[in-house]
Amino acid sequence: MVLAAALAACVPAPKAPPRPAGPPPAPAAFMLPEIDIDTSLAAVFASSESPGMVAAVVQGDKVTVRGFGRMGPKDDRVPDARTIVRLESLSKLLTSQLLVSLA
Repeated sequence: MVLAAALAACVPAPKAPPRPAGPPPAPAAFMLPEIDIDTSLAAVFASSESPGMVAAVVQGDKVTVRGFGRMGPKDDRVPDARTIVRLESLSKLLTSQLLVSLA
């Protein structure tokens, strides 16, 4: 028995496989299903009372930005990724949503 333990101590431990570069892939539970982003965002805009909307959807490395409606009552341009939007009291809404999701 002592001889077996001594021999086992002389055998080098197997090397761990090298780690892949980059962040680990997201678990399957966090992967979003494929959706028609344009149709979904158009439905959100249609149900709102806003004259215009810019939305960004991030799925992994892919970022999709879409604009809907118009810039304002006297400006018929469609908002896009370069549109500067005043957030005003939106931070209160985002904070409350975060707190509700943590509850």
